[in-house]
Amino acid sequence: MEICFLTREKNVCRLIMERLENSGCRCYLQDDWSLLYKSIQDFNCQIDMIVCDFTLISGCCFNLFESIFEMGKKIPIIYYNDPSSPDDERINHWISQNELYYQFNFPKNCIPTLKKLNEIICDPSVKRHISLLQPAVPVGWEKLRGSETQREIDLLDFRFRNNLSPVLFQLFEYMYKNRTKDMSLSELEKVLFRNKKNFFDHKSSVYSYISRLKNQIETDSATKIKIFRSSRGCYRMVVY
Repeated sequence: MEICFLTREKNVCRLIMERLENSGCRCYLQDDWSLLYKSIQDFNCQIDMIVCDFTLISGCCFNLFESIFEMGKKIPIIYYNDPSSPDDERINHWISQNELYYQFNFPKNCIPTLKKLNEIICDPSVKRHISLLQPAVPVGWEKLRGSETQREIDLLDFRFRNNLSPVLFQLFEYMYKNRTKDMSLSELEKVLFRNKKNFFDHKSSVYSYISRLKNQIETDSATKIKIFRSSRGCYRMVVY
């Protein structure tokens, strides 16, 4: 089977190609779609499969399947680094994509090659070099603080959706409007007890209000909000 790799990830694809060639395939590499297009137009072209880099085509203004089909050909196209399917579903995903675009039954003689290709991609020594197949790294809420792109929300809509009491909404509104900076405990005391004397005696009540507010807003169905201790005695709100 003759396979053309259309990719920017030349080093890792050379490793994949080497292993496929050890299984009896003939492989070559191309990084320019226009040159591959000209090759496919040649009546003597014997390409049996195109193994394509997802990043090379996903941003283009044309559909690779349509381009091949318009040439009167139905060459199977395999996006080896397509991040949309897990390892155990990748082969079925490849087959379904081709059958959807070409409206044909996927060639049975190509399936052993797909299995070998997926086996190679799943090998940790290969997969770790394929950028789109790396697991996402979670980012802590604390790292989002100070973000200039925090989401804006409708305060009244948020209040009624979460059934906030007047005092909790008062606290929430203040923290929301000051969410780009740290807020000290004494600052929040003044917000809650501004009409009462000796507000520095209300620390325990402030802790209680903050805890109640967190429990109500952090489960909001439409907005992700986090209140956390940013430094000793200070709080910060993040709206994501």
